[in-house]
Amino acid sequence: MRSLSCLSLSDNTIRDIRVLSRLTGLAGLVFEDNGLSDLIVLSPLKGIYWLRLGHSRIEGLSPAAGLTKLTDLYLPSSRINDLCPLATLNLLRTLDLSRNLMSNTKPLDGLTNLIELNLDGSLLSD
Repeated sequence: MRSLSCLSLSDNTIRDIRVLSRLTGLAGLVFEDNGLSDLIVLSPLKGIYWLRLGHSRIEGLSPAAGLTKLTDLYLPSSRINDLCPLATLNLLRTLDLSRNLMSNTKPLDGLTNLIELNLDGSLLSD
């Protein structure tokens, strides 16, 4: 399975995804509604372009900072409150952070390739 480029494992009860770190050829991963709480296991996936990890327990995005080839990131209905790790993801074109806990979007200001941003239902204020 090392040559696998796209994988969808949504709507399961998978908690331990350490095996995914060996799939270094993945270009895309859909892993929604599984209760994922930490992105650290995805850190080795340096070549991944898109991630759909919605409806998770993810709070911290620090491991995502090293996924510099990401163009599409979907993390709706999670527990994210700090967007600073995303500031270095200059290739991001689509970002869905709807229904999360962040109140400051300033770290996204430098993402000049971003063409679609969803922040519906978050804790934003003016």
